[in-house]
Amino acid sequence: MLALLHWLGILLRTRLPPDAAALSVQGDDVTRRLLGVAATIATTLVVAGCDSSPAAPASTPTPTTAVIAGPTAIDPCLVATWKSTGISGTITIGGAKVAITGGVGEVLTIGAGGTIKTDETNTTPVKGSAADGTQYTLLQTGTATGKIASSAEKISVTLDQPTTLTVALLKNGVQVQSQHPGSASDSYTCSAGTSLTITGGGGTVSRYSPG
Repeated sequence: MLALLHWLGILLRTRLPPDAAALSVQGDDVTRRLLGVAATIATTLVVAGCDSSPAAPASTPTPTTAVIAGPTAIDPCLVATWKSTGISGTITIGGAKVAITGGVGEVLTIGAGGTIKTDETNTTPVKGSAADGTQYTLLQTGTATGKIASSAEKISVTLDQPTTLTVALLKNGVQVQSQHPGSASDSYTCSAGTSLTITGGGGTVSRYSPG
């Protein structure tokens, strides 16, 4: 969910077929963990380029956990190789609630310098069914590298571009959306050497064990 992870890019609506507006995936749970990002890198650059006024000084949150000092602050508990044991929760697709499961096998490697690598080679599909019987599948494939930072039990990830990491949405076996993730922000809890849990804004939960 992005992995992010499940974490990973908002699917471009411009790539949808004409009748696919109703299939637009909504909710922070998906846009942050599975389909992606609060904003793509490109969008961030465009917005910054259009604003010529001086930026206001950013407030610095006080971390609740220890961090490794450096260009990218990182909770040392996160520094490890993690393997996903699954994702659970409910997402909204076309106005319908869909309970999802799957997403086992994603490998996240987080370095002390704030680097992250995600490998979806063996990640199982995320699947769910709507009340009308429509079957939805989220496929995560490829690999990606990037930067990760943490503060106050929040993580932010920015993936290097271009990337082969791809997230695709299928309806009844037919692909209707696809995108390369860019960045994401999520909450997390971590027990050193034991477990990592990443929670999306909409409540989806991705769990990892040492990999």
